[in-house]
Amino acid sequence: VDSDGLIKTAKQGEARIDYTDNTDGHLLLEPSRTNLITYSEDFTNASWAKQNSGTGTAPVVTSDNTISPDGTQNADKIVFDKGSGSSTSDLSILSASFTSQSNTASFYIKSDSEQRIVVRNSGTWVGYDVTTEWTRIEKTDTGGSIQIGLRDGYGVSNVPDTATVYLWGAQVEAGSYPTSYIPTEGSAVTRLAD
Repeated sequence: VDSDGLIKTAKQGEARIDYTDNTDGHLLLEPSRTNLITYSEDFTNASWAKQNSGTGTAPVVTSDNTISPDGTQNADKIVFDKGSGSSTSDLSILSASFTSQSNTASFYIKSDSEQRIVVRNSGTWVGYDVTTEWTRIEKTDTGGSIQIGLRDGYGVSNVPDTATVYLWGAQVEAGSYPTSYIPTEGSAVTRLAD
């Protein structure tokens, strides 16, 4: 994060300065990590399955709909509609698969008004309240897929029938915590250790 609060991409081997918790900035040193999500900013790509079941309809994705945390208009708008059903088979979700392993999934999300979505990183479903500010959601688990959207049951309460959100910067990396965002456009990308 730069001094303007935007996420910037650094070239391989270039020193990175992070201003997240310090207005003077500090050197960002991280281990080598690989983003296993092959299209981290393009949720229209076929690598992101648009799934629906029961009373739900497939998520509708509009590319490059709003300004992302990197300051450009490249965040996608996603409309989820699980319908009025209330069973676990009523769903509307985006899903991406990757090499099964212990991992941490993360992505940036916001909405025009408060919304609630559910996220599953291979294991349990968890509900998240989405606000009008960009927030990075992080979930550590073991497995080979991530799902984002609407689904009833599985111990998550207050799941709405519909939700409209903006997504950007999806990342899945081997490890128990997330590191800084690694953009991808068609293949996994590895950032070398600092």
